[in-house]
Amino acid sequence: MKKILSFLFLILLLYFSLESKDFILKLEREFEVDYGTSSFDYFNGKFYLSNSLLNQIIICNEKGEELNRIGKKGNGPSEFGMGSPGSVLIFEGKILVNDPGNLRLQIFDLNGNFLKQLKCMKDIPLFPILKIYPIGKNKIGLYGYFLEAKENEAKMYHKFLVFNLEDNSSKEIYSGFYGKFDMESLKSMNPFSGFPPPVLKNNFVFQADREDYFIEIYDIEGKKLMEIKRKWKKVSVTEDVKKYFLEKEELQMAKRLSQGMIDFAFPSHFPPLKGVLVLGDKLLVETWKSWYEKNFKGKEKNFYVDIFNLKGEFIGEGKTNFEVDEVEIIKEGKVFILHNEEERKILKVFRQ
Repeated sequence: MKKILSFLFLILLLYFSLESKDFILKLEREFEVDYGTSSFDYFNGKFYLSNSLLNQIIICNEKGEELNRIGKKGNGPSEFGMGSPGSVLIFEGKILVNDPGNLRLQIFDLNGNFLKQLKCMKDIPLFPILKIYPIGKNKIGLYGYFLEAKENEAKMYHKFLVFNLEDNSSKEIYSGFYGKFDMESLKSMNPFSGFPPPVLKNNFVFQADREDYFIEIYDIEGKKLMEIKRKWKKVSVTEDVKKYFLEKEELQMAKRLSQGMIDFAFPSHFPPLKGVLVLGDKLLVETWKSWYEKNFKGKEKNFYVDIFNLKGEFIGEGKTNFEVDEVEIIKEGKVFILHNEEERKILKVFRQ
């Protein structure tokens, strides 16, 4: 009898240890936002939604009810260029907004009054900025591209900088080659290209590679602390996958906005990594292989992730009820998601 009880105890222990790998979070609330919403931040009970189609920042309450709007299309103060605004961050009582259409960062007070701008390649050594991160007093993280132009061709690098808002100084944390850029490359763009944006956690920067299962971890001084590598199996991009993505509004919109300059050419296989996220003391890695086999083909409702501890040790596979690359922010014990659903966008708030 004791042996049977001991065996059952071990089975239960194993069961609960396996269950602990899953990250099924409780949905606190959700509401639909305008389809042009590309980024947002949350502060003091308000959402600050960046809408690149309306060229505005829309401020709403926790129910999604609109309170105020900032901006319009243009290139003056409080105006945003084509495809802007982008990333938005509430930082030290100010609204920081990326304006890639005008190659600048605009700064507003919390009432939406324009304070100042910082120009790319003049004040900030990036072209353009893609995402803004909070670091510490007067310091923000900036992720974006840098171009080295030569005649009809340019080489593109992706970079992460720590930028000081007080004296406009910057420190490069890392830089990596992205690829060559010319007019011909626009006509055969890979829709899976691009690095997953870096994740910042406790002033450690996690950067995933584009072509391999490879993640680098840096401290905020730019010292590389470790690398995470794992073997991966290539998964072919099938015709049904191509059709699925070509029908998505994002790709159609890119072609329309470029007036025919942009077209897409699919690679023979998926890249390894779809997105990375640090949740608590775990690193979650969503792969394209898992998305294709479990979600696209298998119609699974949950999403499968590889789980590592922050020492880089692989723990196992687990499930989430959200897509890792749709997470916008994590704060106040909550996970904030911008979810794409057919031709709708849903803002979701999960409690950890």
